[in-house]
Amino acid sequence: MATKKIVKTTAKKSVKSNKVLESSGRMFGNIANILKVDPSRQSYFMMMNIVSYETVQPIIEWILESNFAEEQPDTLTLLVCSPGGELAPAMALIDIMRGSSIPVATVAVGEIASAGTMITMAGQKGKRFSTTNTSIMSHQYSGGHIGKHHELIPAVKDFELTDARIIRLYQQCTGLDERKIREILLPPHDVYLTPEEAKKYGIIDVIRDLN
Repeated sequence: MATKKIVKTTAKKSVKSNKVLESSGRMFGNIANILKVDPSRQSYFMMMNIVSYETVQPIIEWILESNFAEEQPDTLTLLVCSPGGELAPAMALIDIMRGSSIPVATVAVGEIASAGTMITMAGQKGKRFSTTNTSIMSHQYSGGHIGKHHELIPAVKDFELTDARIIRLYQQCTGLDERKIREILLPPHDVYLTPEEAKKYGIIDVIRDLN
């Protein structure tokens, strides 16, 4: 009974939040038109920060609460403006997004880079958007371990497993093969993309001006 009550309360707050967002300007109406859904049947969340455990947690809670709410929105729209950050919480959010029974659309605004780009491209295929003024960057992950030689040997496997996970995600989201991903999107240097290039390589699906 307690769980059901919490879900009901959360659902009501979400509906109230939607009404505030919908009345805040025409931008959300434009997004609804792009998604071809009823604005009253959407729920929005803005991620405008580095990717960390703290910034990802409320987004995961929003997705889970929406999935368990009695009145579920038709689409969850995540607006992303992030320079990237920690890989583990990014992967946690991506798994929750892709496991959601409600499609999670992503809209890149301002800047997406590194883990921010990964989160954006993990949105529902066909519903991954970028505004015309968005800066987009993709690169290899970075990390480190400290210790003696025998202590660093296990870290090699961690690096290999992490690299394999990232390549697999890029393959699933972009449709490119590993060779092209390493050559075009994950070379040794940072790769800055126009929205048109990001669309060409399968990171986003649609480019829109929200004016």
